[in-house]
Amino acid sequence: MRKILVNLDLKLSEWEKNKYSETELCERLFLECEDKIERRNYEDLPLSEFLEVYEKGNKPLVIKNLTKKFFKETQWNYEVDFFIFI
Repeated sequence: MRKILVNLDLKLSEWEKNKYSETELCERLFLECEDKIERRNYEDLPLSEFLEVYEKGNKPLVIKNLTKKFFKETQWNYEVDFFIFI
């Protein structure tokens, strides 16, 4: 399989202008790019560790199964800035 060379500095307008979304490029990027973001279950991640390692270290983390607990036990709160659902 051929490797794809990607210019990561593409602006959204260039992406749309070149109609990359209408090609197989998106699918190929998804299949060929290695995902290096760590994933942890919220039940196995103490808050102190999260704050020290991930927040202070500015290290990305996908916290798994957090939304299940959140929506079961918490009322919606407008102070919540955003969620990223994967």
